Amino acid sequence: MYSNTPFGHGLTFNGFAKNLKLETILDCRVHSNGTLLFLVKWRNDGNRVRQIESSLLRTYSPQMLMDFYEKKMVDYHS
Repeated sequence: MYSNTPFGHGLTFNGFAKNLKLETILDCRVHSNGTLLFLVKWRNDGNRVRQIESSLLRTYSPQMLMDFYEKKMVDYHS
């Protein structure tokens, strides 16, 4: 099921499955297969920056995702 996704290739990390709390969304990028990935930091995960698929953020942290997009829009237009 996940074999053809960035998660299936070991490129992303699902902190939600490990009961970690999302600290911040830093940036986003598009994987070569077209999947939207976000660079995030998790609380209690050291200073690591990890990638997570957009579908997980939409499911588990939609408000933080909306805040990230809103900030990007304001930064872009200023």
